[in-house]
Amino acid sequence: MSDRTTTSSVCRSTPNQLTDLYSSIDKCTTVDELNRNNTFSNTTIKLEEDLVWLKGNIANSMAMGNSMFGTFGHSTITKEVRERNKELMAKKERLEKDINNKEKIIQRSERDFIDVKNTVSEKQPNNHLYVIEDYTLAFLFISYLFMITIFIYSYTMTSSTLSKGLSESVLASVVISMILFLIFYYAC
Repeated sequence: MSDRTTTSSVCRSTPNQLTDLYSSIDKCTTVDELNRNNTFSNTTIKLEEDLVWLKGNIANSMAMGNSMFGTFGHSTITKEVRERNKELMAKKERLEKDINNKEKIIQRSERDFIDVKNTVSEKQPNNHLYVIEDYTLAFLFISYLFMITIFIYSYTMTSSTLSKGLSESVLASVVISMILFLIFYYAC
């Protein structure tokens, strides 16, 4: 036997030893400690009631689950998970095929560009990326010509003499066109 067991047995066998101990503890306890002990015991009793309520709730939930899924509900859930897994695997394979097809198209297109690049005699610049298509340039050129024509017409109509206004507007258009050409040539 251990020391603790022996001493507790001796203490209990002595008459009034425990009663004296309780009374001495009661005499030494302050009002704050007594209130704290009472609060602790009340809280503990409330916790026991909460635990009983929680056990009842869990039992109700388990009974509801059994009524919804039955005792073999896990087998239907497993079946649904397997079906969903198969569906997702099929979708994954379909997407991988789609990705592979698109990569093949990209590689074929890239090969076409490599072939074109190899046939071009002059080296293409790496510092600029030209993305303007031919039809965009044609549209911009037609718009610019229309703007110049309107400028020449309006300047000629507002000038004092027809020949002087026409010559000044054509000269201004040529100068502006040359300046813009230089700006675009060196900027792009």
